[in-house]
Amino acid sequence: MSCPFLSNAQQEKQANGEAHAKVTYPGQLQLASILNSQHLISDQPGNTPVHDEHLFIVTHQAFELWFKQIIFELNSIREIFDQKLVEDSALPVACERLERITKIFNVLIAQFEVISTMAPQEFGELRPSLGDSSGYQSCQYRLIEVKLGVRDDLRIKYSNQSYQDTFEGMELESLKTSQNESSLFDAIDQWLARTPGLETDGFNFIGKFKVALEKMIEDGEDKTKVRYSRLIYCKALLQSLSTVGSAPFSNLKRLWVQGLPLLHKVTYVVTCKWHEVYEKISVIQT
Repeated sequence: MSCPFLSNAQQEKQANGEAHAKVTYPGQLQLASILNSQHLISDQPGNTPVHDEHLFIVTHQAFELWFKQIIFELNSIREIFDQKLVEDSALPVACERLERITKIFNVLIAQFEVISTMAPQEFGELRPSLGDSSGYQSCQYRLIEVKLGVRDDLRIKYSNQSYQDTFEGMELESLKTSQNESSLFDAIDQWLARTPGLETDGFNFIGKFKVALEKMIEDGEDKTKVRYSRLIYCKALLQSLSTVGSAPFSNLKRLWVQGLPLLHKVTYVVTCKWHEVYEKISVIQT
């Protein structure tokens, strides 16, 4: 059965064999491969079957597919800002893709509602068969961190080991390559530094922004020139700028005030949503 939404001309070409190689829904989506990739460890000889393992696998596979889409979008946004001249017409595209990423993060967060239907005793029965495996071994998970701007020097090392020690081969190479590329944070910072009207030589946007925030805090505390809520915002934002790339991002949700350009607002939402996912995954893994 052909697609009912094909135009008459397309249907005629298809009927006459003039169309390109036949494309089907299961073929295009590689459903045969995807739907047969759930291999239950608990079903192997010597193990006790655990019904909810299927849910556990499907949920985490869905996470990885969405991670792949996020990485795809982040790479495209970085390419936009890596251009020496960023056309005005490219900015709405970057914003749209950042908005898309926030929507995906919403989906990822909602998936925890599904996996939370897995009873603790069911997971307790499954966990021994998983051995030393952990969600922290997800290469794509780490790639998203790096591409958003998590700096290696701000990471907390577990057992004094680098997170990269978990990976090898192509995964390790992809992490090292990404580490040497500009992150989303870097790309936008460098774009702001090239903005016409600013100093052309060695302009430090973040440094200037911090100075401005410190001045607002000083005015707010000494001269009561700004509202208390704005003062709280300035202090929290200043603290977050000092820890960009580290875990304490849960307080960034309050940092939504007028005056931030749309691109910065969307970037903030992306970062906040990612760390909301991060916090939930941390709870699950423990």
